Amino acid sequence: MRCKGVKIDEPFVGGWRGCGPVVLDSWMVDRLARELNRSLAGARIRSFQGHALDITLLCYRRREATALSGLLSPTGPLLALRETAETSGTPEGRGWAGGIAPLLRDCAIDAITAVPNDRIIHVDVRSRSAFGVPSRHRVVFELEPRKPNVLVLRPAEDGGWAILAAAKQIRGGSGSRDVIVGETYEPPPQPRQRFDLIQFENLAAALADADERTLSRLLSDFDPTCTPPLARACIRRATEQPGGALATRLLTAWNRLRSEVAAACADTSKPVYVYRLDARTIAHCVPLGWPSAAPSMVATLNELCARELTASRERSSVPAMSGRRSKLAKMIERARLERESLERAQREAAAAEEFRNAGDLIYANLAAIEPASDSFISADGECVALDPALSPKENAAQYFRRFRKARRGLPQIAARLQTLAENMNYFEQLAWEVQRAVDLPSQERAAVLAEVDAATGAQAKTEAPRTPHAQTQGSSRHAFTIEGAVVHVGRSPQDNDRLTFRVAGPEDYWFHARGIPGAHVILKLSERHRRPSESQILVAAELAAGHSRAANAAKVEVDYTQRKHVRRRGMGKPGLVWYGHFATVAVAPRKERPDAVS
Repeated sequence: MRCKGVKIDEPFVGGWRGCGPVVLDSWMVDRLARELNRSLAGARIRSFQGHALDITLLCYRRREATALSGLLSPTGPLLALRETAETSGTPEGRGWAGGIAPLLRDCAIDAITAVPNDRIIHVDVRSRSAFGVPSRHRVVFELEPRKPNVLVLRPAEDGGWAILAAAKQIRGGSGSRDVIVGETYEPPPQPRQRFDLIQFENLAAALADADERTLSRLLSDFDPTCTPPLARACIRRATEQPGGALATRLLTAWNRLRSEVAAACADTSKPVYVYRLDARTIAHCVPLGWPSAAPSMVATLNELCARELTASRERSSVPAMSGRRSKLAKMIERARLERESLERAQREAAAAEEFRNAGDLIYANLAAIEPASDSFISADGECVALDPALSPKENAAQYFRRFRKARRGLPQIAARLQTLAENMNYFEQLAWEVQRAVDLPSQERAAVLAEVDAATGAQAKTEAPRTPHAQTQGSSRHAFTIEGAVVHVGRSPQDNDRLTFRVAGPEDYWFHARGIPGAHVILKLSERHRRPSESQILVAAELAAGHSRAANAAKVEVDYTQRKHVRRRGMGKPGLVWYGHFATVAVAPRKERPDAVS
């Protein structure tokens, strides 16, 4: 199957946005290189564009214009082929790319290959001088997360490659590799086997009761070609095998899976399985089995990479988003750390009686305690720890102080923990609203970001539309008719609050994805029909699932109840509510309906 480029101006299909970055292991990088080679071998490079780590090779093959684009984000570097209408007058790249562009112009692509067992793709190109002497160069895409890079190399006299240009130059030091223009190119070190078969068998026996992640790391450390997604698949397969040593079952499962993966990667006509998780998107050429979400399938890996690359560029087109996401992430992390600290204090407070008993025990045995002792065991066998630097009386006084402090702080700790729980829920909701705002029109995005700025105490960087006309327009875009009833979908925290407590009547129905950030959905019934039909409930629930953080899941649980059973939490945070008397339905997420009210 030939890997066709995805059109740059193609409308983005719902379901690709909102998930984490696409992470490719070495097997999938090899599959991607095979797809790209089938499409680009023999093509000519018209221009080399880009700056920093956003690179595009504009190419022509059989009179078709395509773009080999690389967006080397530290979280999920990607390379993809996309169709483009670019024909002439194309500007060259800036910075380091601009300096190397004339050298690559009109070069023919000989081959695109992947480095075995690594996340590196080579694009080998050649050109001919006026004297007919061939000139070879190599464009290297290092797709390792956290340290991606793009380099252009030329053959060196010793048979290796020398660096002509690099997006990032690195002075390694301390045994690390250098990436310096003019010096010999040294590829990143490959993962190495950490122990032999006997050590693996011994470790597997010792870790037989360990969790899945620990065992998958063990298998990957023994055989680096067994990448983490595949290692977890092996764990699942091994646990389903009856009897036998764990090491034997793991290696048997891996040998079988490796054969399947190698065959599927080599056959570019095979589909790719895509698992969209909260933190990242995993793609592989075989079903993995361990992700809880059901996979979707795409015909080619390039299709997935092209769509994710487009989405990543659109997300980065709103620079303000990154700062807001970072700030909210820090606020959530601070709240989490404070909660952990308070929970430790709460556990200590629950053991306050032990502090008093320890103090009483020391006072009752002052004469029996030797100076500078680090512990004391009474005649009854009770043991108490001592600070050797303190006298017995000082140790007892310290235990009594800890007792009083623990007892005194219990009410304040409980109240603060409740406040932190409310804050974390609200910050999570705001973080999801920022993520969702990427897909909104500019006016609605500005309104949402202004709310987030106000909620986090930041100075608003955008002016939100305040006119009634703008509000009416925004509301109509998120209202739908279902069998005579009207469904409203909240667009922001304040809009959630407005819909629930101003638009909805007491007898109308309220929907929300269970336990995760999401929009409030109101099912407003006509006067003659005060009970919703099953189809009305399902569609409203699907919309609530589709406008939640779990929009990419196969199934989402959605709670619904009458509006009279929903109340504000009273923390001054719009959109946060308590609700009761609810029912739950599991549905597939839905983003839009064709019969939107205009």
